[in-house]
Amino acid sequence: MVLLRVYEPYNLTVSRAILARAGSLILIAIVLSIGIAALPASFLRAWLPRAGALLTPTPAPTTDPLDLSFEEALQLAASDPLAALPALQDISFTGNANATLARRLAAAIQGARLADDEAYLFIASGQALASFGEWELARVAFFRAVETAPDYAEAWAYLSEAQQQLGEDGLPALTRAIDLNAESLGVQLFAALYWQRQNDFDQANLHFHIASLLAPNDPSVQIQWGQNAVLAGNVVEAQEHFQQAVELAPDDLVVWRALAEYSLDAEIIVEELGLPAAQHLLKAFPQDSVALTFMGRAHALLEDEETARYYFERAILFGPSDASAHLHYALFLLSLGDVDHARVFLDQVIALAPGTAEAELASHWLGQTSH
Repeated sequence: MVLLRVYEPYNLTVSRAILARAGSLILIAIVLSIGIAALPASFLRAWLPRAGALLTPTPAPTTDPLDLSFEEALQLAASDPLAALPALQDISFTGNANATLARRLAAAIQGARLADDEAYLFIASGQALASFGEWELARVAFFRAVETAPDYAEAWAYLSEAQQQLGEDGLPALTRAIDLNAESLGVQLFAALYWQRQNDFDQANLHFHIASLLAPNDPSVQIQWGQNAVLAGNVVEAQEHFQQAVELAPDDLVVWRALAEYSLDAEIIVEELGLPAAQHLLKAFPQDSVALTFMGRAHALLEDEETARYYFERAILFGPSDASAHLHYALFLLSLGDVDHARVFLDQVIALAPGTAEAELASHWLGQTSH
């Protein structure tokens, strides 16, 4: 029982940290990639970002003309996307630090121009800007979209999201979006996310219910709905939604990863759901550090120390730069009382991912074990 007493507080801490970031992750990973189906054209799904933390360009002061050109292109992308293309394309194939971001933004604009819809062009450019953290510019683009097409419900929903990201009141714009098209999947998901952030899980639940009626075969809706149930503290309801997601897409590894993550973060039905989900991932990717870490965490929570150690060590072996793998192994070692060994891996987390939530947690536990 020593294992669970030490490991449980960590999992609760991680769960809160992850759920605190869930807003932007859902926006980028789910609403933009799946809710985009509600927009006039669906071909943008191929390039829209689907997962991972937002990349925020923070170029240092420099006299490099390409850096200055990139900053000007960002401004143009919000107000006149087509005018930004020449500069973005020039930067895209250089060795400049912003080349990757320039390519992503250029691809977004190029793809959207095919729809021959000015408001849609602003939405696509704004989405790309938002995907790497340029929320002020994204707000400009979304505002231009609603100016161009005042009856465009999804444009109002995106504007609402940008306003919330900037600490502004996004409810009026969101209400406008719902009034314009309550049958838009994207609008309903944005509405659910808004009320989730207000800790009004019942209201969010209502919007997830509507979204599930609009997209009854979409497992991502069930996963998000299950997450809302986790936040509301309703474990039984969460299990039902997660299981329904599996039934809708039994071979979809994205679904299995989401289920493993939520089960282990919140310690919900680990043996019945978290462990099988991790096993599905590991079968597909036997040397993947994320899947191996999931397996280690699941066995740790099930008090199978020997098996947990085996998978954690393999996660480190195959993911030497995976800060999360190092963090979870360190906390497993702490749960066993192996403080000196754990501190080595906590130091590694800070070295591998400075400034991240993982590094913050590692620093916390280093402080806790320094006495």
